Amino acid sequence: MCLILIILGALFWGIGGTVAKKLFQYGIDMGSFVTVRLLIAGILLLTVHCCKKDSRNIFEIFDRSKTMAFWFYIESLNSLSPKESSLMGSLEPIAAVLTTVFWMKESFGGFQWMGTLCIMIVVIYLALNKEASSDRANS
Repeated sequence: MCLILIILGALFWGIGGTVAKKLFQYGIDMGSFVTVRLLIAGILLLTVHCCKKDSRNIFEIFDRSKTMAFWFYIESLNSLSPKESSLMGSLEPIAAVLTTVFWMKESFGGFQWMGTLCIMIVVIYLALNKEASSDRANS
């Protein structure tokens, strides 16, 4: 079941990016798109959660930390471009690594640190090549 959910998540993630690009060309607002997308995702998650045999309380999936993170993300859409928002979102795994290593005192191996380094290099590369990518998009 977990493998199916992972595959569906990756599939919907890819479709969501393609659909978003097309909708933005038609003038759909970024905040409206994110709101509707997350509303649909929430309804689907609540449906899956309610179908589980051991689900006692449908509100147990909500957490203050997740709500605050979502609020900060939505507020960032007002002041950042879509590219900048997605770059910041891609740094989330690094925040999870730092929290795990320094706060929870977990040890990480070489592959985990290499993955962290790769994420940082790609994010920095994309952030520094802002002009080059916008020039290619306009031509």
